[in-house]
Amino acid sequence: MLEAEETAPTTQAAARRLPLLALLGANAVSQIGNQLTALAIPWYVLRVTGSPALVGLTGFVQGCAYIAAAFLGGVVVDRLGLRRASVLTDLASGVAIALIPLLHQTIGLRLWQLLIVIFAASLLNTPGLAARRGMLADLAALGAVRLERATSAEHGIGNFASLVGPILAGVLLAIVAPASVLWLDAVSFALSAALIGSLVPARWPPLRGASYRQQFAEGLSFIRHNVVVRTIALLGSFINAVGAGLFGVVFPVYAARVFGSALGLGAMAAADGGGALAGTVVYGAIGHRLPKRPTLLAAFTLSALGLSLLALTPPLLVTVAVLVVDGFMFGIIGPLTYTIYRERVPEALGGRAFAAILGIHRLAVPFGALLAGSLLGVLSIPVTVAAIAALSLVVPLGVLLRPSLRDL
Repeated sequence: MLEAEETAPTTQAAARRLPLLALLGANAVSQIGNQLTALAIPWYVLRVTGSPALVGLTGFVQGCAYIAAAFLGGVVVDRLGLRRASVLTDLASGVAIALIPLLHQTIGLRLWQLLIVIFAASLLNTPGLAARRGMLADLAALGAVRLERATSAEHGIGNFASLVGPILAGVLLAIVAPASVLWLDAVSFALSAALIGSLVPARWPPLRGASYRQQFAEGLSFIRHNVVVRTIALLGSFINAVGAGLFGVVFPVYAARVFGSALGLGAMAAADGGGALAGTVVYGAIGHRLPKRPTLLAAFTLSALGLSLLALTPPLLVTVAVLVVDGFMFGIIGPLTYTIYRERVPEALGGRAFAAILGIHRLAVPFGALLAGSLLGVLSIPVTVAAIAALSLVVPLGVLLRPSLRDL
């Protein structure tokens, strides 16, 4: 009898946490699928057209769709309700991705058709991500899980996907056609929709009443008037621009010129991804005990100081160690900033606010890559890395030392 009484609370606790686990599982499946597509689409375009410029064009189209969806799709998410929006956008994204291999293997696929399908799939993907992020805080509370721990788990899954997804994509692309890999991403969206639709309760009613324009304005107005959310979001935009410049432009050139091998670039990416995964695990365990503002200051400072060492073009082992530390710091920064958002974003604005935050985060990414390429055109690699490391230190410190952020 005693054993039965002890088992009942345990079973109830597991049942309360099941929706949160389903949400995290859906994120894992979807993000690994996105990593497959991130490599399969440019590889497909390169094999079919042989043009690097057209590969760049597809990336530009995806980026424009992500930004447009982030700002305009938030109202749609709230109007549908977070759970329904997640399921419907996942299903629609899966259909859009499946059209690429389906058309390629049947009637053929022209470039302009491919660009339209890529734009549609990217446009639908972002609102689904915003909806799942909007659900996390409520499901963490339902399961009696600390917000810091739930947010760390969410970011840890993203870091794991970034680490495992490219490796899996590389293996698959070596043995099957790119179009076949895209079928797997389409299936991943269907699995994500099934997990959310069957295991997450309908706790978020559709938004009614005001017009689309008014509701859109409400989401932006909240971010504009909440000093902490607005400042952290703009800081996130800057950091993502720096990251796009480093990992998308500087590090490939760095690896080619300093190490003379793509193996060096792979080791650098793996080191940063592995460090980020470790950082999210540590933050999930002790994040609730850490003061937010000093932790952000320390993480940005250590990251920038580490990056400055790369200006000395050290051996590969030292470079890997530096990037493990850099990744670890950003493994802390990511879940910490989203914990700050979730503590301040009202539930009624979940979809609109998080979609707009995603849009702000991505807004400067194309310019970061352009700036990094311009710097490399006139400066040496060491000077370029030193300049980016200085920006990585001075700007975040200047922002975080503002008096308006003292209530962190």
